[in-house]
Amino acid sequence: MLRTIRLTAAIVCFTLITLLFLDFTGTLHTWFGWLAKIQFLPALLALNIGVVLFLVVLTFLFGRVYCSVICPLGVFQDIISWVSGKQKKKKDINRRDFIKIVGISAATSTGLLYGCSSKNNSASGSATGEGEIPTDKMTYRTSPTTGDRVSLLGYGCMRWPLKPAPDGNGEVIDQDAVNGLVDYAIAHGVNYFDTSPAYVQGFSERATGIALSRHPRDKY
Repeated sequence: MLRTIRLTAAIVCFTLITLLFLDFTGTLHTWFGWLAKIQFLPALLALNIGVVLFLVVLTFLFGRVYCSVICPLGVFQDIISWVSGKQKKKKDINRRDFIKIVGISAATSTGLLYGCSSKNNSASGSATGEGEIPTDKMTYRTSPTTGDRVSLLGYGCMRWPLKPAPDGNGEVIDQDAVNGLVDYAIAHGVNYFDTSPAYVQGFSERATGIALSRHPRDKY
């Protein structure tokens, strides 16, 4: 029941915010303009402390309700994750699958363009074939305090692939898919993984830890 309510609210919010972008007459803004004002980044830039505090309290009380219901980018990422989960999983993950599951924001970020650019300072090498992603083109930045080399492109672990729970009650993280994604990222130079107790209803850290523990510690 709660899942149905969340999905309905997410669809309504996502649809209305999308229509706000398409409403050139300003009619919808009169009624639903407040949806744009309660987004975290616009509220933060506008120094709207009341909205920021409201979203923080809302997150503490109800978990990732903002990301999965109010934020249009979060809802869109959920849609991408759901669509990709419907596809038959492959043993070897190609570039398109990787980008879909990581999320549309990471795929289009400037970090991706710079992190994989051959014009930046990175280990030398070339692609092994046309259309393949080079594994030696990642750009790293060195921490001035610890000396750690951190990849310019980080991997956000807020959206891991899900699969139906064995008992039929809800969904659980698909650990095999997570392992494959982490393996692919590390093979292509990513060593920065961002996770949190708030991600994937508190299960992201455990799934990420299991996947990373299969690699030498100096790889991440």
